[in-house]
Amino acid sequence: MSFENESRNNSLRMCEDKIKKIKETIESLTAEMADLEAEIGRIKAESNEGESRKADISIGFPDKNAVNGNYEGVSVNTSAQKVSSQKISAPPSPLSDFKINKGVLKRYIGSGGDVVIPNSVTRIVDSAFYGCANLKSVVIPNSVTSIRRYAFRDCTSLESVVIPNSVTSIGEDAFYGCKNLKSVVIPNSVTRIGGMAFKYTKWIEDYPDDFVTVNGTLIEYKGSEINVIIPSSVTSIGGMAFYRCKSLESVVIPNSVTSIGQGAFGGCANLESVVIPNSVTIIADCAFSNCTSLESVDIPNSVTSIGQGAFGGCANLKSVVIPNSVTSIGRYAFRDCTSLESVVIPNSVKRIGMWAFKGCESLESVVIPNSVKRIEMSAFKGCDILESVSVPRNCKIADDAFDEDTEVIRR
Repeated sequence: MSFENESRNNSLRMCEDKIKKIKETIESLTAEMADLEAEIGRIKAESNEGESRKADISIGFPDKNAVNGNYEGVSVNTSAQKVSSQKISAPPSPLSDFKINKGVLKRYIGSGGDVVIPNSVTRIVDSAFYGCANLKSVVIPNSVTSIRRYAFRDCTSLESVVIPNSVTSIGEDAFYGCKNLKSVVIPNSVTRIGGMAFKYTKWIEDYPDDFVTVNGTLIEYKGSEINVIIPSSVTSIGGMAFYRCKSLESVVIPNSVTSIGQGAFGGCANLESVVIPNSVTIIADCAFSNCTSLESVDIPNSVTSIGQGAFGGCANLKSVVIPNSVTSIGRYAFRDCTSLESVVIPNSVKRIGMWAFKGCESLESVVIPNSVKRIEMSAFKGCDILESVSVPRNCKIADDAFDEDTEVIRR
């Protein structure tokens, strides 16, 4: 009898425990449901409020500010600087319009118009909006730190863009070909703007100066002068800034400039003379490539590296002085400099890159110092009249660094 009573009591306790757990689950679900209903109500309220007053953002060309008298980009929330007023009204764009992975906006798939990028985005990658012909305006949240190359290229209906002060870099061709883009705000936080980032835009066309400068970086020269003196307010020459400037014959770079960007003077076929100050530390890839009229260049002893193809294709370059501050000569740095007769490589250089002097068919002599530890593939290939060269004994030489008939003398 006692066994039956104990069995009934155990069953009763089990049932009571199950009921208790069910009640706790119901209470938890009820609380969660209430929270969800409250969230839905809040979202609806915000949506209604947003529809009634929309996003109101003033953007445009900044007035000439008091700092150095330059036209500079300004941040959207800066009241100390005035901008011409153009309004954008845009409700939040639906998440379904974007392909986002872990904060990275990979592609916009919406229908265009006025777009507000979600706050969850931290980076806009290559070609995210490329060719979105119906995109009219875009507001980028202050969670974004970089806009990669081609991000908005050929958005032909894009009229305005607000870049927040969280962004530090804008990639090559980012807004290239946005022919109706007339209103741009670039904050002081942006320290790097890639080559041709705003090429063929209304904003560049209407810029009130031949030197289009953003935060000290000269991003494009619009003029047609033969002899150009770059203003001292410029601290860096951006990529492609003078690219294929056919009128340019001489240029003076001020000692405020510390870097010459990728392809900055590339294809300036009539450029004969350039003065590089000793403030410059970087000559980037292809900086003077295919400047076919350039006969000589003095590289100052402040420069530490000569980029890939920096002087490649300078067919009339006869002499070049490489200072002892340079530690590396990049790939095809002087490739196809067919008039180059001699070159002295300083004792600071440790590596001569692939194809560095390839095709220098007039090169008769080259001095390679003891500091050079490696000469890479085809570095002096095609130097037809280079009969012999003295190389340090401990220097590693790629198999085809020199032509077969060039005598390599170890010392």
